[in-house]
Amino acid sequence: MKPAGLFTQNIWLFAIPVVGAIVMVLPADVRQLLYLHLELSRSGEFWRLISGHFVYVSWLHWSLNTLGILLFWLFFRESRHSNMLLPAIVFILLIVSAGLMELSVKLVWYAGFSGILSGLFAYGAITSFVKNPGFSVGLLLILSIYVFIQINSGELVDGGLESVRTSSYAHAFGLIAGVIYGLLAIVFTGLARKNK
Repeated sequence: MKPAGLFTQNIWLFAIPVVGAIVMVLPADVRQLLYLHLELSRSGEFWRLISGHFVYVSWLHWSLNTLGILLFWLFFRESRHSNMLLPAIVFILLIVSAGLMELSVKLVWYAGFSGILSGLFAYGAITSFVKNPGFSVGLLLILSIYVFIQINSGELVDGGLESVRTSSYAHAFGLIAGVIYGLLAIVFTGLARKNK
C-alpha cells in the first residue's frame, strides 16, 4: 500500500489559495503588477499570463475561488489522486490565457482562478464519467449552461461581487480546455494500461 503523501493526495492544490492570500496582503500597486493585463502581456510582460490566475481583486473573490478548489478536491477523488492534475492546471491555464489574449475584445485585465476552476470541474467530470456517469453528465450540463448564459450576456458580465465584472470567455476557455484535457487523459491512461 502506497503512503498517502503530499503529492499522492495532491494536497499541494491548497497552496494556490495560500499564495493568493499572501498576494492579497501586498500593496495594491504591487498586486497590479500581477494581474493578467492583456495589453501589457502583449508588450512583453509575459509573467502576467501565469500570475494573473493567482491574484484576486478582493477577499470575497479569493474566498469564492478557494471554495471552488475545496469543492473540486472533495468531489473528484480520482482526479486529485492523479499525477495528471498539475499538468491539467498548466494546460488549462495556458489555454485560458491564450484565449483571452487572442479572442478577448473588451477585457482589459483578468484576475483569479475561476477560469481554471471551470476547466478543473470539466476535467474531473470527464475523467470520472465511467465511475459516476450521472454526476459527470449533470455537472458538464450545468457548466455548459452556465457558460452559455454568460457568453450570451456578453464578454464581460456582472460577477455579482463588489461590482466586479466576470470574463465569460475565461470560463468558456477553461471549460473547453478541461474537456479536451480530460479526454486526452482518458486516452493516454488507457494506452498506458494497454501497454503494461
